[in-house]
Amino acid sequence: MSRCAMLCQEERWREALLLLRQVQEKARKSGNLALRDSLEAARGKIEYSLRRQMAAALLKSAEELLRREFLLDVGE
Repeated sequence: MSRCAMLCQEERWREALLLLRQVQEKARKSGNLALRDSLEAARGKIEYSLRRQMAAALLKSAEELLRREFLLDVGE
């Protein structure tokens, strides 16, 4: 889990989410339901951060497209 925390601090949300899902699946298979359930809250927060990151990237690319294609002063 320390690796997952490190990925979160580096804002590498997609990798953190994949790692968290792997740990959650291992916990489920080993019967450690308490660990699996405790990771569920963290999973929601990481998914939310990933969605925010994806939305920000979309907005940035749209702004760049508008600047390039239409020569507009977007964002000012």
